Amino acid sequence: TQPAGAALSSVVHGHPAAPILEAPAGDPVVIRLGVAASDQLHTFTVSGHMYPLEPEMWNGTTDRRSQLMTSRTVTAGQTLDIELVGGAGGPLHYAGDYAYRDGRQPWTQAGMWGILRVQVTGSGGIIPLP
Repeated sequence: TQPAGAALSSVVHGHPAAPILEAPAGDPVVIRLGVAASDQLHTFTVSGHMYPLEPEMWNGTTDRRSQLMTSRTVTAGQTLDIELVGGAGGPLHYAGDYAYRDGRQPWTQAGMWGILRVQVTGSGGIIPLP
């Protein structure tokens, strides 16, 4: 059996073929998302994270006019800048592996997924942004 919380672990399962995004806990994260030619709608989600529907109307302290989303439908030709509230690991800066994916299961199974790997700050690996 695998340890609790090891479903996405590269130590347990090896590195997946899917992209792995890495960031220290609390670092600002913007995921630039684009959908090419497609006759299907897609739903983008990052487990354990929220992002504002309208990033220019959200700075987290004084301006909070935008609705927070946990998933967003996108279609062909659309692009989005997904700014994670609280940065990597969310407002509480939890380290760990988070799946980002198409929320529609057939597309996830077809390979539209990856891992956001949030590292404990100062644990080595990548360096936090200034």
